[in-house]
Amino acid sequence: MAVQEKLDFKFEGKIIIDYKYYAPDKRKRDLMNVISVIDKFFQDAMVENDCIESDDVSIVIEVNSKYMGIDRQNPRLEVKITNLI
Repeated sequence: MAVQEKLDFKFEGKIIIDYKYYAPDKRKRDLMNVISVIDKFFQDAMVENDCIESDDVSIVIEVNSKYMGIDRQNPRLEVKITNLI
């Protein structure tokens, strides 16, 4: 499913974004190389789809990332958004 199809929400005010990365295999990866590219496009998509007003620091006040290990069956990046109204 495309990310845009899941952007059917709207947050008012400040948010925190938490990413959890599950790798497909045991190759060494730079976590921030994976997260930063996805985060940039995800935040831009949220703005373009009116999910958030802006992706600057007046709205997105914190971004966290965590490596969760290997999941060969279902490698993924999970995203949790917390609204701080």
